[in-house]
Amino acid sequence: MVAVVDPVDARRAVSGTLAYVYGVARHVQPIARTGVVDAEVTAVEHAGLVAIVSSVPSLEIRARRRDLLAHQEVVADAFAHGPVVPLRFGTVFDDAAAVVSQLLAPRRDALLRLLARFEDVAELSVRAHYVEDAVLREIVRDDPRVARLRESGADVALGEAVVAALQAKRAAEADRIEHTLSRLAEDAVSEEPRTEYELFRGAFLVERDGIAAFDAAMDGLARAREGCVVFKYVGPLPPHSFVGPEAIG
Repeated sequence: MVAVVDPVDARRAVSGTLAYVYGVARHVQPIARTGVVDAEVTAVEHAGLVAIVSSVPSLEIRARRRDLLAHQEVVADAFAHGPVVPLRFGTVFDDAAAVVSQLLAPRRDALLRLLARFEDVAELSVRAHYVEDAVLREIVRDDPRVARLRESGADVALGEAVVAALQAKRAAEADRIEHTLSRLAEDAVSEEPRTEYELFRGAFLVERDGIAAFDAAMDGLARAREGCVVFKYVGPLPPHSFVGPEAIG
C-alpha cells in the first residue's frame, strides 16, 4: 500500500516498519548521510530505476524539522549525481517489494519521462515581499486618490483605498516578475501570496547552462526594486515543484 503519512497525526499510520521513499533516479551513488529518523539510506532497483529508501518505524514519521531537512538533504545528494524525481515528505510503502510492485513497475514509463525531462535542469525558487513602509510611500506617491484621502483624514476610506491599491500593485508587479523570469525557464509554477505584503512566490525549471542568465535577471530585478522589495532566491534545487501526481498516483 502506498501512502503519504499525515505529519500532523502519525497515529493514523499502521504500526510497524515501512519503506520510506525519498525519490526515484536512474542510478544513485552511495549516500553516506542518514535519512529521516536517522535511518540508513539504501536503494531498491527495478528495470533501470532506483528508489532511494529507508526502513523506518511508521510511528516515528512526523514533520519534525530535523526529518524534513534530512529528507531534503538525501534528495539533494542524489540530485548532485543526476536527475531525480523527488517525492513528498512522508511517502511510504509497506515494504521494499511494494516499492517495486506499486511504484517502480506500474509507474515506470511516467517516471522515466520525468527523469528525461529533468535531465540537465534544476529548480530555482523565487520569493519576494514588500517592505511595508516603502511600498505604502509608493502608493501615496503614485495614487492621487490615496493621497487626497490621506490629506482629508478619512481613515476608513483611506484604508480601503490603500488595500485596493496594494492588491492592484502587487498583481501587476508579480506579473512582471513572472514574465521576466519565465522567458529564461523551461517551465514555471507560482502560488498565491500568503501574507498581505508577500509579492511573489514561484519556482522555475531552468537548464543548468541557463542559470547564469537567470542569475543576472534576478540581480536586475533586485537592483531595480532595492529598498522596496526584498527577494529570496534559492537554487539550484531538485525539481520538487514540478513533480505531478503521475509520480505516485
